[in-house]
Amino acid sequence: MRKFVCALVVTLCVISLAVADESLGRITKVEGKKVTFVTGKKDAKQTYDLTRTATTKVVKGNLDTDTKKFKASGPLEKGELKARLEKAGEKGVFAVVITDGALKDGATITEIRVLSKKGAGQ
Repeated sequence: MRKFVCALVVTLCVISLAVADESLGRITKVEGKKVTFVTGKKDAKQTYDLTRTATTKVVKGNLDTDTKKFKASGPLEKGELKARLEKAGEKGVFAVVITDGALKDGATITEIRVLSKKGAGQ
């Protein structure tokens, strides 16, 4: 019975990791719990209205040159995301958004990795 329970837990963990979606784009607006996220280039832009929860982590992101992926590098100060959005204007802030499922309207954000324009995480 113990082996079965352990196998079940491992299976659920693998499935939950496989279901999460990690997307690179721009955050253009944050109003309360709603986050507007834009992906793609000028010709193929897609806009998503995502939901942020109390457990959503907002961190600085930087590029890991070995794996070529953006990794979390530390917490972002409270209010810093809004300050960066105000400074960036309509263009928004580059970020990696991790959702609990596929990237679609209404998806719940589990983590936001905010990237710097000069170099990720600076």
